[in-house]
Amino acid sequence: MKGAKMEIDKVETIPFSIIMKKPSQWGAAGLREAAEGILIRVYTNEGIVGQAEAIPRPYIYGETLFSLKHILDEWLIPGLVGMDPFDTERIRNSFARVAWNPSAKAALDMALFDIKAQVCKVPVYKFLGGWEARVPVSYMVSLKSIAEMQA
Repeated sequence: MKGAKMEIDKVETIPFSIIMKKPSQWGAAGLREAAEGILIRVYTNEGIVGQAEAIPRPYIYGETLFSLKHILDEWLIPGLVGMDPFDTERIRNSFARVAWNPSAKAALDMALFDIKAQVCKVPVYKFLGGWEARVPVSYMVSLKSIAEMQA
């Protein structure tokens, strides 16, 4: 459909759970034995697919794997189908009808940035104005004894 207006055809939400080699202790969140989330794939009528992850953080944002899937599938995604991925303000306005849910909204936003960068044939970091392909990361240390955390 080259030449026609690009629009969002469909969005998939795929729950996942990846067992960790070593469980980690997260204070009030308790023992974490798996990394969980929702893989989001946003498809356009031009065959471009944007992807992102929505990560549940019930002790921080109040979002669980179940609530993420529900709010995405039932409230946020239906308003996206048929929209132009470049209509950022209109899309964010459609998100405003649902309170809070920052992980769900951010993941959709990231998948849309993935689409826009692909259309422009640049990596997302460059599309967003970055100049370096390297991304600094932080390390997370499980709550254990000082000796175990140092190791």
